[in-house]
Amino acid sequence: MQTRKGERGVIVGVYACGVDVEKGPNQKQLWNALPCDNLESWFGAQSRDKDSLKKHTFKHTGEWPFKCEYCDYKTVDKYKLNKHLFTHTGEKPFKCEHCDYTSANKDSLKNHTFNHTGEWPFKCEYCDYKTEDKYKLNKHLFTHTGEKPFKCEYCDYKTVAKSDLNQHLFTHTGEKPFKCEYCDDRFNKKELLRTHTYKHTGEKPFKCEYCDYRSDCKRYIKLHTFTHTGEKPFKCEHCDFKTVFKSYLNKHLFTHTGEKPFKCEYCDDRFNNKELLKTHTYKHIGEKPLKCEYCDYRSDIKRNIKLHTFTHTGEKPFKCEHCDYRTVVKSNLDRHLFSHTGEKPFKCGFCDYKTTDNSHLKRHMKTHTGEKPFKCEYCDYRSARNDDFKKHMLKHEAEIPSNGMDSMNIRVSIFMLSMPVEEPKGSKARNKSKKKLLM
Repeated sequence: MQTRKGERGVIVGVYACGVDVEKGPNQKQLWNALPCDNLESWFGAQSRDKDSLKKHTFKHTGEWPFKCEYCDYKTVDKYKLNKHLFTHTGEKPFKCEHCDYTSANKDSLKNHTFNHTGEWPFKCEYCDYKTEDKYKLNKHLFTHTGEKPFKCEYCDYKTVAKSDLNQHLFTHTGEKPFKCEYCDDRFNKKELLRTHTYKHTGEKPFKCEYCDYRSDCKRYIKLHTFTHTGEKPFKCEHCDFKTVFKSYLNKHLFTHTGEKPFKCEYCDDRFNNKELLKTHTYKHIGEKPLKCEYCDYRSDIKRNIKLHTFTHTGEKPFKCEHCDYRTVVKSNLDRHLFSHTGEKPFKCGFCDYKTTDNSHLKRHMKTHTGEKPFKCEYCDYRSARNDDFKKHMLKHEAEIPSNGMDSMNIRVSIFMLSMPVEEPKGSKARNKSKKKLLM
């Protein structure tokens, strides 16, 4: 009899209705074809196969004989119900003999034990991938074959795991079946609920194997581990760019294709990054959703909040390895390091001028092009440098009616009204120009 790999085992047959029959590693052989409408006469005394077909039949009848007394959970399998009840009682009866790890699931404990023994029973035949879980190996094999057998009926989404497809379907139905027992939050993924619950309990069950760092999210541990190993698994096929985040790689690829798929609904600006679009939109609606935890400062940019917080904490995380210089901005440290190496990487294409700062090079280039982008709206004065332009604008201060504003507000008003003749393309560049004028 021919077999093929399924999601959790080997597909050894098919029900009369077309559903695959899978045999797990601890199950006896199942029949090739099991008729859904002839349970007793077909199976006779073969109790294991009879139970399998009976559970399958519930999918047609819609019956869920085993129900949780604490929530809406239902299942066709009594074992699964008993396993589910542990999520309410908090009981974890299965304990590791090597460490403090406990689990509500015997299989999870077995897989955990492999971390102590160093045993990886399931190995990929195409690469060095090893795992303690046969299901994970089967899922991994799809990365070599390129096969994505589970397809969404509503869109083009495909995946290698049926469980992933089930989670994806919630994005179409809007269903969020997993509810927090501590608050009213609901989730469409069980993992999201579990991680959220840790926020209430304060539990951080995941620990780094190299240091004392702990987290309530397994993914954070994985990403943190890269800071020890230096690994950057996602690599650009066009250049040397590497990153620990697949999403960062996807964003980076737009720099090669020039694609900007995210368009502003208020103007014609487009972005290659969804976060940049979100931040840009705040400029239109005037919203500043991010607030400093120490004062009333607000911003529409997360990085600005982070940098502002350093003014309260006094922290300067970026330190020079050659001297005592410290700074809150990594780019400042990069420029500072040139003072030790003597390197001047930014070079003029018209003369021998070199500098450690790209902004200095841009300013120098205007001496060749004759460009004077900063124009006074009160006279014919123009300037190539914004610092000279600011000095000039202060001469007009006395000529502008104050209307009750103090001197500083007048200056801010003048500088905000006075923009370069040719605005840089993109709102980010325009905001940068405004920031320069206010410096």
